[in-house]
Amino acid sequence: MENELIDNLQSEVKVGFVLTVAERVFSVISKDDERYPEGREALDKCWLWAESHAVTGDEL
Repeated sequence: MENELIDNLQSEVKVGFVLTVAERVFSVISKDDERYPEGREALDKCWLWAESHAVTGDEL
């Protein structure tokens, strides 16, 4: 299934869009959840990668 709107976006815009959606989904997770810190760390690393590519794929 092709989506011309998304296909025509630059890669950086696609990454930003997906991370924004991920942040919204993550916002409903309880901070008391035992997996919350790992999830937050992973999402923060994704943002760092998007901003500066300072994180490797292996780290993600």
